[in-house]
Amino acid sequence: MPTRLDQVGITSRSRNSPTYYLNITDVPPRPAAPLDETAYTLTIEEAANYYSEAGFPRPLRHLQKYCARGDLESRKVETPTGEKYLITPESVERHISYIKETSGRTMKDKVDVAEESGTPGRAVSDYAFQLEKRIAEKDEEIRFLRSEGAVKNEQIKDSTARDLAPLIADSEVAADGPADWAAGVQRHRAS
Repeated sequence: MPTRLDQVGITSRSRNSPTYYLNITDVPPRPAAPLDETAYTLTIEEAANYYSEAGFPRPLRHLQKYCARGDLESRKVETPTGEKYLITPESVERHISYIKETSGRTMKDKVDVAEESGTPGRAVSDYAFQLEKRIAEKDEEIRFLRSEGAVKNEQIKDSTARDLAPLIADSEVAADGPADWAAGVQRHRAS
């Protein structure tokens, strides 16, 4: 039984309108990756110097992660000792400006704040400051608990001496003889 192509959705007619949108203008163009191999000039160590000079020191491992994630334009190249990343200086500068916009303060600013607060020459981050504050609080609590322990020990010692005094007196009476000991116990029970 022959079927008509029109019935199954296949036609020999050409379509006048495209099936996709030709004028997509609201999507920004994607930045072109540099095709020039000479644009990749920085090693990880050199890029780390850029970050340090800008006031945002980063460990080498972080920079490797930025390369792997695509935050920095980079190429992985083979060396005799393994692989290493080569990075474009423009991408490093772009990433540093992004960090400046989002962080609000540089490490140099934090050093200035630390110097004003009485700890010159020492960069104190907010986290480190909070830790130092908590350590000081805990040291104060430890001093308080130790002094409380000493007071409690004195109270126990006094209470023990006070409670044992009649028993010691009774035991001395018992040493004199059984009759005197029985009289001491009677006295103790009466008091």
